Amino acid sequence: MTLSRAQWAAHIRKAHTETFAAVLELGRTLLAARKALPRGQFLEMIKHDLPFKPSTAQRLMKIARDPKITNAAHCAALPSAWGTLYELTKLPEKAFKEGLAAGDVHRGMTRKDAAKIVHLKVTREPRRIVAPYYVRTEQGRPTPTLVPATAEITPLSLLEKLDRLEKQASDLWLDVQQHGVDAAVERRIRDVVEKLLSLFEDRPAVAMLQ
Repeated sequence: MTLSRAQWAAHIRKAHTETFAAVLELGRTLLAARKALPRGQFLEMIKHDLPFKPSTAQRLMKIARDPKITNAAHCAALPSAWGTLYELTKLPEKAFKEGLAAGDVHRGMTRKDAAKIVHLKVTREPRRIVAPYYVRTEQGRPTPTLVPATAEITPLSLLEKLDRLEKQASDLWLDVQQHGVDAAVERRIRDVVEKLLSLFEDRPAVAMLQ
């Protein structure tokens, strides 16, 4: 039986939808397994029982947690390859929506296309930050004070640092899954997380993007 163009298109749309849904289901299943399995067993399962690396599992779970990707209104316009979807998770929500509206984000795009959009949307223009200046008070405690002088910094350098930080966080996550942590290590991890969050919660006291 010879299929018409419309029939071929229907088959392809169905296959695309099923593949996209399979990626999300895989990520969600990994998240559920991580929550359900005793400490250490999840990592052992990935290492010995699954056909992909821990880094792939991390990325699949990130896709499944991303509200931009899991939004049902977007699924028809998104690619089905998990590597391309992972690149799209790096886009801020505003840039992601702009990409959809402009047709730059579409189901036929490749991972290279997605990486290019991330570069253009996130690293295109340098921005300026106000550097913190620390002064010594009478009690001897340093107090951050904003100074009028500004320093140039490119988002690309920030993203490179974030990429390294993300890799280190991934390695730390794997160690915690395998070995667990004691109270002292847990406090240190929480301290680091709080410092990162303070970049946005305590803007007047830290370097801040204008």
